[in-house]
Amino acid sequence: MARSHSLLAKFELGTARRIAKGAFVGLPLGSSPKKTWTLQELKDQGFTVIPWDGRTPHLLLDQSDTVIGVLAGRPDQSSPDQPSWEEVIAEATQGLAELRHKCTFPKSNRRGAFAETLDKGVAFGGGRKVPGYLKNSKNNNEALRDLFATKAFVRIAGFGSNMLATYAPKIFEDAQDKMQKLLQRHPDLEWNFPNSIYSCATAHPSKKTVTYEHVDTANAPINWCHIVPLGRFDPKVGGHLILFDLGLVIEFPPGSSILIPSAVLRHGNASIRAHEERMSFTQYCSGGLMRWVECGFRTYKQYQEEDPVGFAKFKGNLQDRTTRYLNLFSRVNCASA
Repeated sequence: MARSHSLLAKFELGTARRIAKGAFVGLPLGSSPKKTWTLQELKDQGFTVIPWDGRTPHLLLDQSDTVIGVLAGRPDQSSPDQPSWEEVIAEATQGLAELRHKCTFPKSNRRGAFAETLDKGVAFGGGRKVPGYLKNSKNNNEALRDLFATKAFVRIAGFGSNMLATYAPKIFEDAQDKMQKLLQRHPDLEWNFPNSIYSCATAHPSKKTVTYEHVDTANAPINWCHIVPLGRFDPKVGGHLILFDLGLVIEFPPGSSILIPSAVLRHGNASIRAHEERMSFTQYCSGGLMRWVECGFRTYKQYQEEDPVGFAKFKGNLQDRTTRYLNLFSRVNCASA
């Protein structure tokens, strides 16, 4: 991986201290301002603006040359028999816009000043006794199911999963191993997409999907969230991905993909102009699922009650496991850079 296609950040993943012991979930930020940022405000704060065409891949590196994310772009046109990526994105954009009129939404959303957000997929935690599907009304669930079954979203989801396998192969293999074991144990569960490793996905159909500074603590912190903006906005003027820890503001054109460890990196996006609209689609892995598998398909409490000795050893190795998971991140070969 050539250094000429890399973005080096003044940040050290191993000292971020936002990975909870065991590397199953992230740690919350505590108090953070519920504020949306304009591009000019971010420039005034000293952020570095990164121009990006939304096509050329770039690695995000920390100071130890660890790959902590990727500006993955979009796929090349591999077959004349397939719709162009522009057609895929147009179909996905239309589908998300229609979702606004098909669903009911919660009154608030911690990520931003918009309510229109829905999650679908398999997770564990939040009082569940075993892994299961995220709760949705029957109507919302059917609308999301139909949307995610479209060829456009299947292609987008598959591309994100393939990019994780390409740029973070050890992370992908670890997730794939755990998810295969999970599905063998719980064959009644189904993923959103047959071609994606991710257990969950979020649809943000709001016309103004502009997020505050946040981290996604329930996501597996060593995994990378897949983010795709959709809509109609000028990416040079607004809608940028803000990486607060890295001091970067990255142009993020509609239909392009970026993958980051969203449970660890503070992120958000810049505001857009009044006449523009920005929606988004994301994929992520539930950290609770990873924990369930590593605990032998049981909760911490069950593990402790059923095997106190094994549980004590398991708990004693939490920090070691955190270090081991951090080592799953790839590193560039400086000699070939």
